[in-house]
This record gives sequence, structure tokens and C-alpha cells, in this order.
Amino acid sequence: MRPKVMWHLLRRYMASRLHSLRMGGYLFSGSQAPQLSPALLRALGDKCPNLKRLCLHVADLSAVPITSLPSTLQTLELHSGLSPQGLALLEGMPALESLCLQGPLITPEMPTPTQIISACLTMPKLRVLELQGLGWEGQEAEQVLCRGLPHCVVIVRPSPKESMDWWM
Repeated sequence: MRPKVMWHLLRRYMASRLHSLRMGGYLFSGSQAPQLSPALLRALGDKCPNLKRLCLHVADLSAVPITSLPSTLQTLELHSGLSPQGLALLEGMPALESLCLQGPLITPEMPTPTQIISACLTMPKLRVLELQGLGWEGQEAEQVLCRGLPHCVVIVRPSPKESMDWWM
């Protein structure tokens, strides 16, 4: 769905009632596809004051400052962003209580458990950290995360099955 269509639906039908939103970021669609922008995410926060959960699929957040994300977010799911640079962009989210990071199997750019701990410690209300598809289930990395984030429930899972939903 193009941003113009999304905004029409949000303004006209859902803005104040929207609590959860799942979006794709067009990361692999080429340079002519619309990208997530600071203005788009800032407007989302302004127009949807009750937004608590945001799921971003294949989104490039490198050009989006953390202050652009809606400050009301309590749950953020990223299904793409996963590198140490991308993780650093998330530091200090004030209301975030739950963070889900889903990535590909281990890659050279993947953040280390120590880098994930460092970023999570800057999120004062974070209570749940879920990592999916990193290949860390039952590994030392899972134990390091649990020890480094004693105030969080740390969940490490394999990648979920590919969605067959028509809107994905």
C-alpha cells in the first residue's frame, strides 16, 4: 500500500482508534518505491495518539532518527534491521516495553549479544526482548543476553514459518 493510500485510511477511518500497525518498508523494491521517512513516522505518531505496537517488515531505518518513531510505542517489531548500526538507532526509546528483532541467520553484520545488551540498557522500560531467526537458540549467546538483561524476559526462537497471508 502506498503512503498516500495509508494516510487516507488513517485520517478518515482509523487514526484515533489505531493501536497496532504492521507496515512494509519497501527495502528491496528499488529506489523508486516509497521509503519510510522521518516525516511519515512523525505524522503517524501525531495522527495516531494511541499507537502502541509497530511492526516494520524489510524497512530501512538508517535515514530515520529514533525521535521520529511515535513516542507512544510500547512494542516494536523489526523484521529485516539486523546490524549494529541499525541497533544503535533504537537506543533510548522512552516508552518501549517490548522489542522483537527478527533477522536472517548469522551474518557478518549481525550485532553481538554485547551490542544488543548495550542498546537494550538504554531503553528504561524494556521488559521483553525477543530474538527470532538468529540461530542462537540454546547457545552461549542466549545465556549472555539473559545474564546481561536481568530486568528483561529474553526469548530466543528460530525463525517463524513464512507467512502465507495475502497482505504480506
